[in-house]
Amino acid sequence: MANYEYRRSHSLSTKIATYLLSLLFSLGAPISAAQSSSEESLELAGHIIVVSGSVIARDTSGDRPLRRKDPIYVGDTIFTDVQAST
Repeated sequence: MANYEYRRSHSLSTKIATYLLSLLFSLGAPISAAQSSSEESLELAGHIIVVSGSVIARDTSGDRPLRRKDPIYVGDTIFTDVQAST
């Protein structure tokens, strides 16, 4: 009987894509509505599920660091470092 070794290796781009898709699916409001809203709003859009590295949210009041379970609001723009993901 052949001895097979199962290796579970994912590239960095696969991990980033997975985290970003998780974030997108966790949003309560559609992306198009979040982008079209020009007025300042504290309407909850979703929550952070996974964070790896330095991730910030930027809105009209400035930047704030994001951690697991932090809220994301309609109108927030999410930024990550080169090797970070969320």
